[in-house]
Amino acid sequence: PIQIAGFEYGLANMAAFLSQVMVDGIYDDTCDELNAQISPSSATEVASLSNACGQYGLSYQDMTCPNNEKEMECPISDRMTITSTQSSGDTPMRCGPQGTFPDLEELQLENQNGRTDSEGCCWWGRGPLATRGVCNIGKANYYL
Repeated sequence: PIQIAGFEYGLANMAAFLSQVMVDGIYDDTCDELNAQISPSSATEVASLSNACGQYGLSYQDMTCPNNEKEMECPISDRMTITSTQSSGDTPMRCGPQGTFPDLEELQLENQNGRTDSEGCCWWGRGPLATRGVCNIGKANYYL
């Protein structure tokens, strides 16, 4: 009886989780983190491409695993190039080597951490849980 109640409790939690994921997905209409933080150096209140490196004081590259879990961590590559998918009017997250986005020079502004580039910064939040950082994305990849 206790195991069945625990199983039913688990199913109820999974249903609540999936319903929240659906609500978040519909609300933001994206599976990627929104590029939302306005650059402190922006005169026109736009979000910087360097937000791909981290927003609101976070540095996604520095979100590393403890030593006993290092084998799960994603390696940082300065050559990686990714553009997020979103349908809102916001600037999508983009990462790539310097010079990859010459048509977007006006968005290469300083973010809150002082970065102006997006090289090696392909670790913004993804999925319904906004899994971000080299450790958490690596763990998701390792276990899934």
